[in-house]
Amino acid sequence: PQLWQVRLQVTLPRVQLLLLYLVRRNFLYKKNSIILNRILEVNPMNYYVPVTSFINELHLDVIHNSSDIDDRNILIPDVSRPGMMLLGFRQHFDPRRIQIIGLMEYSYLEGLNSTERYYHLERFFCEHPVLVVLTRNLSVFDEMRDLAIKYDVPLLGSSTSTSEFMSAAISYLNVELA
Repeated sequence: PQLWQVRLQVTLPRVQLLLLYLVRRNFLYKKNSIILNRILEVNPMNYYVPVTSFINELHLDVIHNSSDIDDRNILIPDVSRPGMMLLGFRQHFDPRRIQIIGLMEYSYLEGLNSTERYYHLERFFCEHPVLVVLTRNLSVFDEMRDLAIKYDVPLLGSSTSTSEFMSAAISYLNVELA
């Protein structure tokens, strides 16, 4: 690790404690700050899985590579199906989770016209999820590809069923992040 990375690892727990104190004393409002939430919920053991390792291990097809793919890391072993997010319910959305678009989400998007699909997908991609996986060899909507490029989010494909992929992803991440 470079010197600044070592200093950050030493300093970050102190910053987390200070911010947590300020939140508890109502000087800062955690609920309204994505950045503050991310700082307070950083992986305490500093374990991570590089996105490139995840792609290779689960044999994913790359639809769009983000410009920072070599520097992107998965910090938590959680995955998410973004159906509610696509409908507009943003509360509790965590962009650190791997976002999995399966047949249900795909069918919903397929039923929308191009303008509506772009609108709903943009609200999703603007949150900058760590990565998005399309399961079942589902074809990629043009709007999805365009927004992955616009927001520089890795977009991947898998030939496996959604539940099979979720199971494999969670198992792999639980081992690697334990």
